Amino acid sequence: MSNATELATVEILFDNGGGTTLQTETFAHHYDDATDAARDYKELVSGSDTGDWDGNNVDSQVTKYMGYRFYDHAEIQAILKKDEQDVAWNTWNTWNNERAFFKALGVKME
Repeated sequence: MSNATELATVEILFDNGGGTTLQTETFAHHYDDATDAARDYKELVSGSDTGDWDGNNVDSQVTKYMGYRFYDHAEIQAILKKDEQDVAWNTWNTWNNERAFFKALGVKME
């Protein structure tokens, strides 16, 4: 799968227990530390191919439902774009793992 195709299917899912899942059509990995998920997201965006990444458990992909908060690649990029415009993200209604993920990507928080 090409990196562009994989980026089109990127999802970050935050569970209410503090876990974070990075998944694409061909990759899924659960992280206890959202900053590790942010690091891998950056690698994926920079062109890395998940085909040889350790910890790929595509059979454990998370289905979007109400117990999770999720963002796709376009939504993450929109948040990063706002940050470039020096608009702090209001995080009053976010979970700790969401804040840790976006903070690791350099997003300013209110």
